[in-house]
Amino acid sequence: KTLGKVAIIGAGPAGLQASVTLTNQGYDVTIYEKEAHPGGWLRNGIPQFRLPQSVLDAEIARIEKMGVTIKCNNEVGNTLTLEQLKAENRAVLVTVGLSSGSGLPLFEHSDVEIAVDFLQRVRQAQGDISIPQSALIIGGGDVAMDVASTLKVLGC
Repeated sequence: KTLGKVAIIGAGPAGLQASVTLTNQGYDVTIYEKEAHPGGWLRNGIPQFRLPQSVLDAEIARIEKMGVTIKCNNEVGNTLTLEQLKAENRAVLVTVGLSSGSGLPLFEHSDVEIAVDFLQRVRQAQGDISIPQSALIIGGGDVAMDVASTLKVLGC
């Protein structure tokens, strides 16, 4: 017997962790993910040399083995509605992330690429990827460090 059904919108880091916590507390959890695969930024942005896809896949399999259902290719507002989820669940948790970067007008130039867009492009590349001979990274957080490491690995 469960404490009730909970729907989570978004299968990124927050949604996956929330599903573990809620399942451990006794809830029946279903995650609805708009993309073809769960993981969010873990899958689409963090470089594979830092988080191998096999590690992520194993963690997601462990979460599913706990009883969490993950329904991919389900975008709220397209394939289902928030009202449907509210009617069918005790609670709905929205854990959607930001899947694209935002720039500043100061940096609008053909040679400027937003960091998260660059990391996604590298993750999705099938073989050759063009990189500059040199780069200037503005910022010092995790994403900036991932860009720097990725550029180094790619030979920049």
